[in-house]
Amino acid sequence: MKTFLIECEHNIYVDNYEQGEGENVNNFDTKGTFKAENATEAIGKHLSSLGYSFNPEYMQEDEEEGQENKIWYSVLVDAENSEASEAEKNKWRNDKIILYSANLTIWVYEVVPFKIAS
Repeated sequence: MKTFLIECEHNIYVDNYEQGEGENVNNFDTKGTFKAENATEAIGKHLSSLGYSFNPEYMQEDEEEGQENKIWYSVLVDAENSEASEAEKNKWRNDKIILYSANLTIWVYEVVPFKIAS
């Protein structure tokens, strides 16, 4: 097992099924340290700690800036920043409730012990 530090920037936008993302309504940061076999597992543990499910197939790596430790991920959430249920998504598709796109920028760092010289 390795130890990973996950830093996550959350940018929350009003989301409309027909019109897409609208106004930015909230921004905040989270971070955590997790023991995992690899970086993808550590990302999943961080998102799980926030109450979000995680599908690695949906993460997008940062290829343009050359930052191998940076990905983007998005979660559809309610007003409390809880992941939207299927019932909520169905109401949202029919314009019955407002949901939000939580756009996450995630940085992953491996934490290694460092010997302090005396």
